[in-house]
Amino acid sequence: MLSIDMISVAYSGIPVLENVSLQVQAGEIVLIVGSNGAGKTTLLNAVSGMVAPTRGCISAFGKRLNKLTPEEIVRMGIIQCPAGRRLFASLSVEENLRIASLSRRLPKDIYDREQAELETIFPLLRLRRQELAGNLSGGEQQIVALARAILAQPQVLLLDEPCTGLAETIVTAVPSLIKRLAERGCAVLWVDERPDRIIGVADRLFSLQHRHLSV
Repeated sequence: MLSIDMISVAYSGIPVLENVSLQVQAGEIVLIVGSNGAGKTTLLNAVSGMVAPTRGCISAFGKRLNKLTPEEIVRMGIIQCPAGRRLFASLSVEENLRIASLSRRLPKDIYDREQAELETIFPLLRLRRQELAGNLSGGEQQIVALARAILAQPQVLLLDEPCTGLAETIVTAVPSLIKRLAERGCAVLWVDERPDRIIGVADRLFSLQHRHLSV
């Protein structure tokens, strides 16, 4: 589903990633751990087209991603739940979620079914549906960002610290939710500084240290 082959990324000539390679298969959850600043977010941003590798190749479904725009990558079904949430503050919770279906051109019945399922797990999505996203707390915004990524029906899901700011009772629900996505065939690449909460659902684990990846 996703292949990263010897990619390197630099910012203003300063190396951030060097010769990183990994693959994520359909139905697999791959967890990447590492300290703050190790390059975990950069790796996800390279896959989603937000930063360009200086060398190496990223491909999905047999198609090279390096020259594609982020919008084209999203339409392929490669969806990122970014750090920092990045919601549209002036739009309601419902409108932020609807963007997921628009970006992927999903049929309404599929969207409605998935939204109803997520509302049972995260009641906030129903109770605060008309609230402006900018009025929510950081943890509440994180729930909306995670739901938005899932509602986009990803074939490859990129998770960047998705439990940051969440109440502990909600954190415990996230791994099982992502596991169900994987069981449907979604490939998941999950980066986190706290593997202790989620390692039980991961199929493989890598450590990203000093710009290099190790098993």
